[in-house]
Amino acid sequence: MYVPQSVGGVWVLVTGLIYVQVQDKNHLLALSNVSKTFRILIFPRLFEVLAIKPYDDMSLWDLEGCPYFAYDKIAGVPKVLTAIKELHFRAPFDLKWRTEWGFGIRCLHSFTPDSCRLSRSSLESEEDDLPISSDDDDAVSKKREEFFDDENGDYGLMRLASKMARILSALPDNQLTGFRWDMGTCFPSAILGEKGYLVMHQHCIRKLSLTTEGNCMSRGPPLKDFINLQELSWKGLLSEDNCASLRTFLELRHERLTSLEVDFINWAEVKDNISDFPDDDDDRDDSTPLIDLILPEREDNYEDFLPNLQTFSLSAASFKGSWDLLINAFNLCGVKELRLLNCERAVELLDYIARRNVQLHATKAELVLGQAEMDNTIYDIVEFLAPFDSLKDLYLLFQSEYTDECYFEMILHYRDTLRRLVYHRRHYCLTETAPYWEEFCDSPLDKTKSSGIAEVLCETKLGSLGVCGELSELQRSFQSIASRADSLKFLHLRFTGKTERKPKFFKESEAYGGYSPSPEFIRAYFEAERNGTTPPRRSPGPSETEFRIRWEQIQGENWREDEEKELEAFADWAFGPNGFPRLQVLVSGDFSYGNRFVDTHRLWCRETRCSTSRRTWRAVERSDIAENELIDANMDMMSACPVSPLFYNYGCGDVFPGIS
Repeated sequence: MYVPQSVGGVWVLVTGLIYVQVQDKNHLLALSNVSKTFRILIFPRLFEVLAIKPYDDMSLWDLEGCPYFAYDKIAGVPKVLTAIKELHFRAPFDLKWRTEWGFGIRCLHSFTPDSCRLSRSSLESEEDDLPISSDDDDAVSKKREEFFDDENGDYGLMRLASKMARILSALPDNQLTGFRWDMGTCFPSAILGEKGYLVMHQHCIRKLSLTTEGNCMSRGPPLKDFINLQELSWKGLLSEDNCASLRTFLELRHERLTSLEVDFINWAEVKDNISDFPDDDDDRDDSTPLIDLILPEREDNYEDFLPNLQTFSLSAASFKGSWDLLINAFNLCGVKELRLLNCERAVELLDYIARRNVQLHATKAELVLGQAEMDNTIYDIVEFLAPFDSLKDLYLLFQSEYTDECYFEMILHYRDTLRRLVYHRRHYCLTETAPYWEEFCDSPLDKTKSSGIAEVLCETKLGSLGVCGELSELQRSFQSIASRADSLKFLHLRFTGKTERKPKFFKESEAYGGYSPSPEFIRAYFEAERNGTTPPRRSPGPSETEFRIRWEQIQGENWREDEEKELEAFADWAFGPNGFPRLQVLVSGDFSYGNRFVDTHRLWCRETRCSTSRRTWRAVERSDIAENELIDANMDMMSACPVSPLFYNYGCGDVFPGIS
């Protein structure tokens, strides 16, 4: 019996090592067919995160995961549920919506058909065939009842609650460690209300992510009841109740937080929605609106506040007020990851920190900075990177009329530590003679100074680079140094996704009636004018869309073919003998917010397989992305520094960063 025991012991050891070393769940799933022992071992890993999504942006209450469980398409559904540690509800933000009535386009209250008031019994009857069961069916039924207490007959909310009821109610109490509500909608009170499912049955979660329809004036969730919360993300705070909920939570639980992300979506909307909002446009007013909104009052100037915070992200806010208080309140000197996206006076704050000789210890920084802030400072060029002492990852999107060389000099201060870099500059473009124009557009690298990006590659050990520039100029800059950039494995050719498909560096001022309008523009414009569809000045609408279509018909599809050929030619060079010797992945396009700009996405990898093609690269299919470890490791970099806001309806050309 000694030999079988030894063999069995070795097998357990080997499977244990595989379990630890293999991280990709697709690979684990394939290996689960090796043996029953291995299948049992990896089962908790395979199902520790359950993500459920609606079918599309227009049917946010129809969750596609529910039928999967409802019709028992896999064996042992209750066993699967016992393995779940994190539950994610994720909705796409793909559609580029713009409406006349403002923000409330995802609110479930607005998704109400003619037969708008469904009864509680009719919704329950839809779910009667769900097979999920428990050892204590009475307990499950009692928990399920709670999902219909407070929705007040609203079709969308009740439908969503009913879809979730059986899955959530079958989970053991306090099993979840993480919950994500990334739907972009107001939430059913049955889930996040004061007596909702999470508070009553999963109050020990450690990670909570909310993306909510902030302009729906529903009550804020009772965050204070989550006693073990360590990571909190909330996108869509636009109401006074939301801010009060966050303020109460931080007063009671701030010491436990290691990660905090707050996205107001639109600061101007916050000011309109909240009564007695401090005047952040009046410099004589010494109030600090951001602190007044979401932080509790303290007499110690926020010393030792958020002491364990390691990651801080703030979007669409204002740093008006006492900068010393802001530095202390959010532990800016102690965090390891810092994201400041489209925040008013962020540049002045960073300049103030630099002039005080205070060091920021963040090794990862993502900054979206605007020109207006720079103009208000005492220097022409602000050393906004100076406070950071040892950056490893720097993602930078900013608006400036100055040359790129100035900013490359800032970046080279981190030549010894920098490993990943995003560099994307935009500029303000206004042509008063144009009948329609876009105020912001991407800035190709300065042709006379574009060698600066090559110098950055030569003097650093960058493994991943994202850069916005014309391909011909990038190739010209990289040609002489490509062989020396032997650490570069990942290259992202960035450009901003557009409302409608147009060339990457399309100049509105030239094509849409600038000082030298193109013949195609003149022809399209007068045809549109004859048909009564002339685009109005500075007021996008249906006529603008019709005009763009007419322009597209006249201009033809040649520009699309030209861009594809240019990309393929660049890939030929980059992966070829004169390109980057260790480059493994080349991507192009705007990857912010999933598939919102999927028409711009292009991915290639080095061809290492035997192939009859002479090309040294091959296209990466979307189904292969998850298996490519380098792409997976750089997804945060690809989606960093978005130009359009999460809720597309808030994008506008005259507010940085706007939408192209």
